[in-house]
Amino acid sequence: MLLLFLSLSLLTMTAAESPPAPVDTTSLQPHHYDTVSGLMSKAAMSGVLWTVGDLVAQKVEQGLPFMEVRFSLTRTLRLVVYAVFVFTPLVSGWYALLAYWFPGTSITAVLERTLLDQTVFATFILSMLFFCIALLEGRTVNEAVRRIKTNLSDTLRVNWMIWPVVQIVNFSFVPVDSQLLVVNIVNIPWTAYLAMRANGSSSYNSADFHQLDPDDDFIGDADVAGDDDDDSLLRSSWDARQDRLDAHITSTTIDDDDDQLEDLP
Repeated sequence: MLLLFLSLSLLTMTAAESPPAPVDTTSLQPHHYDTVSGLMSKAAMSGVLWTVGDLVAQKVEQGLPFMEVRFSLTRTLRLVVYAVFVFTPLVSGWYALLAYWFPGTSITAVLERTLLDQTVFATFILSMLFFCIALLEGRTVNEAVRRIKTNLSDTLRVNWMIWPVVQIVNFSFVPVDSQLLVVNIVNIPWTAYLAMRANGSSSYNSADFHQLDPDDDFIGDADVAGDDDDDSLLRSSWDARQDRLDAHITSTTIDDDDDQLEDLP
């Protein structure tokens, strides 16, 4: 008994001398993840992943081997500017608001977040994409608004085939501070699609690219196509394809002539 009493006394004295454990107040703040350094890290990540997405889009559009693709760095830079200065802060703040308005990961909270995200915010952020890219190309406000009207409805329909499922999983299992990372990873193929829509390149694909005439009126159309740099890239890509086609035809003709010479007596 004396040994037990001494042990309890020693433990009590040790506890009294120890300072109280600090309270993690950051977990009580709904926006603790929106620090400047955290936002800069997210912006850098978005810039890198959107760059990858646009390069993939340009590869698909031109339909050429990777080493022959004439990449438009100005076009990619426009998307990066949008991703860093518009997309990242807006999406990061939006997810913080959703977590604040609908806390927890219950089925009801997740569905409410997803519904609001895929109706109100999806319409807003896609409109911002088309509007900002048009302005960065030097278009007028009226032309930017026209680009929204031209592309928004079709893009939303494709969006709703992909993102509701992604966001249900994202809101259910991923911490709020990491939800933008999940979105940016899925965004690589999605950004490729958006880049083609935003730059007016979705009206054709690699399968029929060889049929394009470089003098067609639609190349350089201010309402649909991109800037003059993008037009020159289209012409260069068409010329490269035409050269390969001509070389193939010439090679085939020479082979046929050789076969005919061998058949002569």
